[in-house]
Amino acid sequence: MRAAAAALAALLALPLPAPAADDLAEARQLLLAAETALGAARSGEARLSAIGRAIHAQEAALAAIRHALRRLHAEQAEITRSLHQQEDHFGQVLTALQARAGAPASALLAFPADPLDAARAAAMLGDVTPVIRERMDRLADRARRLETRAARQREAEREARLALAAL
Repeated sequence: MRAAAAALAALLALPLPAPAADDLAEARQLLLAAETALGAARSGEARLSAIGRAIHAQEAALAAIRHALRRLHAEQAEITRSLHQQEDHFGQVLTALQARAGAPASALLAFPADPLDAARAAAMLGDVTPVIRERMDRLADRARRLETRAARQREAEREARLALAAL
C-alpha cells in the first residue's frame, strides 16, 4: 500500500489539472488512512474492516490514475493534432518555396515587381523561419513532457494494481 501511496505522491508532483490532482490527493489520503487502520487493527473483525477500506482505497487510487491517464491522453491527442496541423502548414510553405526555387529565371522575375520586392520577400521569410522553428520546438517539448507524464502514470497504475493484488 505504501508503494501505491508513493506512486500517487509522484503523480501529484506532476502539473495536472485541478480535478485530476484533487482525485489523486483524495485517493492518497484514503490509502494512508487505510494503511493506518490496517496497522492498528487487532481483532479479526477490525482487520476485515480495515482490509475492506484498503481495497476501497486501492480502487479509488486506480480510478484516479485512470482518470488522470484519460486526461493526459486527451491532451496528448490535442498536441499531436496541433503538430500535424503545423507539419501540414510547413509542408505547404516548403512546397511553395521549392516550386519557386525550381522555376526558371523568367518566371521568378514575373512574380516580384522589382528587386526590392524580391528582397522584401526574402527578408520576410528570414524573419518567419526562426519563429516557425521556435513554435515547432515548443510543441515537440510539450509532446516529450506528455510522454514522460504518461510513463509515470502508467508506472503508478502498475504499482497500485500490484498493491491491490497484495491485499
